[in-house]
Amino acid sequence: MTATPAPSEGRPDALVLGAGAVGLLTALSLQDRGLSVALIDRQPPGRAASFGNAGVLSPGSIHPLARPGLWRQLPRMIAGREPGLRAPWRHLPAHARWGLAMLRRYASLEAIAASRDGLAALTRDSAQRHRTLLERAGAGDLWSMPGFLKLFSTEAEAAAGRAEAAEYERRQIRHRLLDVTDLAELEPHLQGYAGALWTTEAGAVADPGAACEAYARLFLDGGGRIETAAVRCLVPGRRGVAVETDAGRLSAPVTVVALGAWSARALAPLGYRIPLVAERGYHRHFAPVEGRPLGRPVHDVGGGYVVAPQRRGLRLTSGTELSPIDAPPTPVQLAKAEARARGRLPLGERVGEPWLGGRPTLPDSLPMIGPAPGHDGLWFAFGHQHVGFATSAVTGALVAALATGDAPPIGPAPYRPGRMAVGPVTAP
Repeated sequence: MTATPAPSEGRPDALVLGAGAVGLLTALSLQDRGLSVALIDRQPPGRAASFGNAGVLSPGSIHPLARPGLWRQLPRMIAGREPGLRAPWRHLPAHARWGLAMLRRYASLEAIAASRDGLAALTRDSAQRHRTLLERAGAGDLWSMPGFLKLFSTEAEAAAGRAEAAEYERRQIRHRLLDVTDLAELEPHLQGYAGALWTTEAGAVADPGAACEAYARLFLDGGGRIETAAVRCLVPGRRGVAVETDAGRLSAPVTVVALGAWSARALAPLGYRIPLVAERGYHRHFAPVEGRPLGRPVHDVGGGYVVAPQRRGLRLTSGTELSPIDAPPTPVQLAKAEARARGRLPLGERVGEPWLGGRPTLPDSLPMIGPAPGHDGLWFAFGHQHVGFATSAVTGALVAALATGDAPPIGPAPYRPGRMAVGPVTAP
């Protein structure tokens, strides 16, 4: 889907930079509040990180990337022996500032709990928000609520699952711990697992890319503009900021940066130094095995991958690779995940080619959502790591409420852009 209106259509009330799920639903939320909105991206809607998402909408997605003792796993990550997180040594200098900030922040359990609180607020209603929006967009058939399984192979993984279940209990997240018998009844075609944690109120979207296309159609039907142009940078303007694109300069009273992993580059000319990295992740699809269906998305904890039933087949998504976003593909984790999954899940033949995308992540695993610290009319909405698609609906509602002076749907304090001293504190 592409739509490139002429600049003569008039100056909009708001520009939203980035047509992933976060940008789309921010644009739609601003439009719902009566603003004229132009959405700008170099790609069609939903073609970057949102496209590669596993489509899981879980209130249990509350765990930051860092955890106590993470530094002890660094040698395994550098050597490529940690399935969930790979940090090639040659790219470590490029991630040093971010990595040190993350390790410093997670020296205490209190900091981890604060990030969990922030993630919980963003993910709590994600399934129902997307259901409402998809039905409104005429794509309700993409949504279901089968729950989400975290699969355990060892007693250590099961013990961690019990601790996670206790956390869910405290947060009133509905769940069930399954033993071998329970798991066999729910998913009879899995092999080699000792049990699972089932988040029962987790939703699933069968094609995140198609969902984004449906949201884009809804936005266009409401009078929105989608302009296909590459955002080069932001520059100070006479009123707020202006956006330099390869199609010219644009401006509006409200400008929202929702460029995902490219957000920091676009903001650098304004003086912002943002510790944002792209957690690179891969996926590929596999044909289902006839007579051996998989009923819901599953996360093999020990293997560090997710497999989700989707329209294109079973989508296997890899763990995290800490490499520059534009580095050549190195799908090592994807190959290892496939080798492990083939002995445990009903994967058929490969379908299509591997896909690679970058998930934007800040040291505390929380996004920046809110007004820029040093420029009036500039808003941040990026850094959602693995849960950008899931949390896009509440992010859009939060930005739109704050930008129009209305009561926000959740407390904005955990996501304030100035929490990391990212840049100028006064407008130029």
